[in-house]
Amino acid sequence: MSIEEAVDRHQLRNREVRDLLVEYVRRRSAELDYSTLRHLITRLVKTFWKVIEEINPEQADLRLSEATFAQWKEKLLVLPGGKPRLDMDGPLLAVRSLYLDLHTWSVAEPERWAKWVAPCPVRDADLRHFQLRRRRLNERIANRTRVRQPLLPILSQHVNDTWHQRRELFKAAQSVNPGEEFVHDGTTWLRVSCNERHNRPPVRVVNRTTGDLVRVSQDEIAAFWEWAVVETLRLAGLRAEELTELSHLSIRQYQRPNGEVVALLVISPSKSDRERVIPMSAELFHVIAQVILRHREEHGTVPVCARYDLAREGVERGTALPLPDRPQRQPTRHVQHHGMAHRPTRLQ
Repeated sequence: MSIEEAVDRHQLRNREVRDLLVEYVRRRSAELDYSTLRHLITRLVKTFWKVIEEINPEQADLRLSEATFAQWKEKLLVLPGGKPRLDMDGPLLAVRSLYLDLHTWSVAEPERWAKWVAPCPVRDADLRHFQLRRRRLNERIANRTRVRQPLLPILSQHVNDTWHQRRELFKAAQSVNPGEEFVHDGTTWLRVSCNERHNRPPVRVVNRTTGDLVRVSQDEIAAFWEWAVVETLRLAGLRAEELTELSHLSIRQYQRPNGEVVALLVISPSKSDRERVIPMSAELFHVIAQVILRHREEHGTVPVCARYDLAREGVERGTALPLPDRPQRQPTRHVQHHGMAHRPTRLQ
């Protein structure tokens, strides 16, 4: 989203303050990444000024009375859902930075910022014991990780078992013709025909005991990608954004002087703005190989995929550059959309 779009989502009444916040955030955007920028907008627009307008609809500038700011701090204690707010310092520091930045900038550009200079309502007492609260917050995050860490093998085993179960049922259903029954894992199934026009006809079966219709091919595809995503995140230690940006070009190899070949996974710059190269373990290489094998079985190669990006600014919003993205799924039907068929393009 652009800065204007992100600010206008909260529908501020005062247009002058809205324009001020847009200009302020734009000035700060040169030193912030996109995620931090969105957090800043949320704290200043939604958490701060939107609540100020609810408390005092006639508030026209940043010069807040003690009563108004006291009411805002009281509302800050509780999240919109009713739960207590654990991070009080984030919004307070954002508001304090806004006022102090305006003080500083008005010296160099008084014609632009001087009219908005006002006493900062956030006192030193409001931020007392900030470091102590920050340590407590980090302790809660670390404790949450410790609690969930023992459950990770259970999750890994679950997605692995689910995929193998659905894959075996899928293979058993493929071995018979529509209208025929078969027995799998002690249960009788009936494969049913599909009258829809598909480039890859789906496989559907009916449980003869319960009468439930199971879309076997769709369930197997979903189970495979659940397994591939969980295992890639677990074994490579990736962030979600890094996972979505993996492509076939991310897979490299390095040959050691003794002739041994090491498989590498190149991670695009993300939060740290640094490219990382991860030597792949045998388990991670198995997951990567399964993904590539699936693409090649269906298309003969890893197809080029143009991802649709909702958050790109201006006229560039839309499909990103076509790349052989590794985590991709092809639709089961050839449909025309905006004059373009959803067919995989072969990587030359």
